[in-house]
Amino acid sequence: MLEKLKYNIGKFLLKLKLKKNPKEQSVFNGLIRKSKKIFIIMPEKLTEFDEALDVVRYFTIHGKETTVFVNRKLSEKISDNVAKIEYDDNDITRLNLPSKQLIDKLNNIVCDLVIDLNRPGKLFYAAVSNSINGRIRFASDNGELMEFYNFYYCSSTKEPAVFYRSLISFFNMF
Repeated sequence: MLEKLKYNIGKFLLKLKLKKNPKEQSVFNGLIRKSKKIFIIMPEKLTEFDEALDVVRYFTIHGKETTVFVNRKLSEKISDNVAKIEYDDNDITRLNLPSKQLIDKLNNIVCDLVIDLNRPGKLFYAAVSNSINGRIRFASDNGELMEFYNFYYCSSTKEPAVFYRSLISFFNMF
């Protein structure tokens, strides 16, 4: 009960912040091809994380400047040629929002595309994606958090390997 209340308060605060910054209309034609800087929010589940590394490799192979937002516990799995922003449990407030210090760090990042690879989505990652100065915010089907993104991918598959491979195929269309 208390967790649901904290979640709803956090979601309300995030909505208030977004009302101050209205969304601009975007054209998705050539989205991936034209993007130079990509910010990827990695999954927190280890089983998902290992498979999501293929998405990071996809963008680095295609010459995109990639920055990864990753839990400090999992950061050693990320290649050294990829920029990392690490976080830990101290960066998550009681309302499941990023701490002020983390938000200040994220506000300085400018990119073309923000990709949240968490399935299912969490309020913390939705807030992180909206703290970054990016035109396009992408997520997989995150249920009630979809209002915080402007581009998403729906898949019925539960298997992480299949999901991330099909996601890369989806990116190839743009």
